[in-house]
Amino acid sequence: MKRWLYGMRPAAEAWENDYSEKLMGEAGFLRGKGSPSVYFNPVSGVRLVVWGDDFTFLGREKDLSDILDKMRSWYLIKLRGIVGPDPGDLKEIRILNRLLRWTTEGLEYEADDKHVQTVIKGVGLEGDSNGTDVALPCDYEAEEGDLELSGQQAKVYRSLAATVNFLALDRPDIQFPAGVLGRTMARPSTRSWANLKKVGRYLRAHPGWCTSTSRASWIWPASCGLSATAIGQDAKRLGRA
Repeated sequence: MKRWLYGMRPAAEAWENDYSEKLMGEAGFLRGKGSPSVYFNPVSGVRLVVWGDDFTFLGREKDLSDILDKMRSWYLIKLRGIVGPDPGDLKEIRILNRLLRWTTEGLEYEADDKHVQTVIKGVGLEGDSNGTDVALPCDYEAEEGDLELSGQQAKVYRSLAATVNFLALDRPDIQFPAGVLGRTMARPSTRSWANLKKVGRYLRAHPGWCTSTSRASWIWPASCGLSATAIGQDAKRLGRA
């Protein structure tokens, strides 16, 4: 693996094979069937999500300490912090540019606003202060005089529509409009651009989206005593001040 990690094509695969073998062998984790980047330890109840070289664990403090010691014996690692209720724990942390916050009520999760600014700037609404709310596009209907976008503008449309689609993973309020924009990715038109600008105005009025989970609604499995599943969720749009 050390040889492959010096800029060679198989480097990513070699890295994945190395840490997965250690996790499933020495640490006793099971690999997810639906997603190979998700792991679960049936003994300790610790859960893990891997993205590249970012490892995010969920579990009890002692169990997290144990797996941290194992990781340090395998690799040179950097612990960014532990989020939890204790005085020494962090109360918020960014994970892949998403903000995770621990509150007295439960957990809050905010989408990455970098993509919001990308869309706003891309459709030319940066600095525009007109309006506080807009209607999102709910369908695409061709209109008389609807013209196909030129090469460069079509390229910009596809890029921004893809950004909206990615942002929609963390923002259910724009999931349907993202689908509307995606319908015309092959041949975007002036109507497509108008719909994209509607989304841009909406995002400018509501740049943030926060999903919160109440601790009162968490399920505590009897098998491991670990907070694993949230059944009660709430969401709120974060508008401009």
